Amino acid sequence: MFIVLAVLIVTLVTIMLLWIKQTYNYFDGFGIIYDKPTPILGSMKDALLQRIHLKTVIENLYKKYKSHSVVGIFEGTRPVLMITHPEVINQVGVQHFNSFLNHKEMLDEKFGLIGKTLIALKDQKWRDMRSTLTPSFSGSKLKAMIPFIEKIAKHGVKHLKLCDRDGLGEDIEMKEFFARLTNDVIATTAFGLEIDSLKHKDNEFFALGKSVTNFNGIFVLKMLLTNASPKLAKLLNIKFVSSKNSKFINDTIIGSMKFRRDNNILREDMINLLMEARESSKATKHWTDDEIVAQCLIFIIGGLDSVSSLLCTICQMCIENPEEQRKLIEEIHQTKNDLKDESLTYEQIQGLSYMDMFISETLRLWPPTFITDRNCTKDCVLDDPITGKTIQVKAGENLLIPISALHKDPTYFPEPNKFDPQRFSPENKSNIKHCTYIPFGVGPRNCIAQRLALIETKCLLFHILDEFHFTSCEKSTIPISLDPSTITFTPRNGFWFKVIKN
Repeated sequence: MFIVLAVLIVTLVTIMLLWIKQTYNYFDGFGIIYDKPTPILGSMKDALLQRIHLKTVIENLYKKYKSHSVVGIFEGTRPVLMITHPEVINQVGVQHFNSFLNHKEMLDEKFGLIGKTLIALKDQKWRDMRSTLTPSFSGSKLKAMIPFIEKIAKHGVKHLKLCDRDGLGEDIEMKEFFARLTNDVIATTAFGLEIDSLKHKDNEFFALGKSVTNFNGIFVLKMLLTNASPKLAKLLNIKFVSSKNSKFINDTIIGSMKFRRDNNILREDMINLLMEARESSKATKHWTDDEIVAQCLIFIIGGLDSVSSLLCTICQMCIENPEEQRKLIEEIHQTKNDLKDESLTYEQIQGLSYMDMFISETLRLWPPTFITDRNCTKDCVLDDPITGKTIQVKAGENLLIPISALHKDPTYFPEPNKFDPQRFSPENKSNIKHCTYIPFGVGPRNCIAQRLALIETKCLLFHILDEFHFTSCEKSTIPISLDPSTITFTPRNGFWFKVIKN
């Protein structure tokens, strides 16, 4: 019996080793340079072992292989083509979009609500949902949202004033503060819900948002496993949204839709748009309850974490670059004087040129996501601008675009670690090479809500910096030291700043 067991174990180990060897030789037949992987861990060893943040791992791979237009890397045992040349990124994201329509094979409907979101949808389903949601972010819709955002921004200012009663400044962890504001913005602009998360700290909507944007610990392990082996993740029945959270958001959204329908309530927000799309006689696609709820979920995730993180990194740039913060506040004060107690308008927000430059440079250094990806849906031939040859990409292959690495490449951005808003001045931004600055992704599959994110960020920032400025405090981290146990831009000690009345 022992001999049989030993033979079986040796056989299984041998088969596994042969499979790993075959997998790690994947790129040999294509003439593509590739990173020599660590068994099982692939090219992501330091990230998987939580020694180095994944952003840094990707940036190091980019620096090592940037002399090639594409390079093979391994996410665990999964081969991936990392694109390092902006011209090839343009081919994948724009020119040959129909061959790279989808994100990589990772999440599908078997993963519950998260697998039905716009990010995870594929092929025609994605096209249909994208066209359904796009009107939510038109200029007229964004203009209508500004009064709601401004109301929340002013409430945030009042809260900060209460924190600093003596006028000497207060040390505040701003990620939590901004998360509560952005949570309330999403609640009102997308779902028509009035929530005061600064006052009602344990409200269910904020608890949901915090839960589904907790990208630490077990979530990271789930994501890395799913990324490396989607089939195994399905077999293990891995879920990214708990049954409790799924039920809460389902009851909230479907309940709201029923209440509006029964009481003939019309409110120009995302729920109304989804209701119209489903009930229209011209609709060519019937959206299920789960598909509608899933889109609401992804806006909670994106609206809460991405915008609050952007606001925090803007504050970080303020404390590291006080002269640039001064210029930003000067522009805000000038605009505020021009308002003469009137409400902030869409046109005035768009006219904040220095703020736009400041935010753009922050997004260069700290984009909302440091990578994006594509899955090849049909065989495609790309042109290699470095060798003059062609790159054969087969259907089913996955590609990775290293956004933050491109943003920090001195070839495209001299002195890349220097914070310099002038890179994005009217006279300079036209010199930025296409597809080297892509904080919201590239091509038709870019972030659908980027305009809302920027309007929200500018409106909140306008009112807060009109009243306060930021300096470092004892708990501040300068420069930012990323926590390797998370996949987001989270400093090890959080985003702590001293908030001082102007």
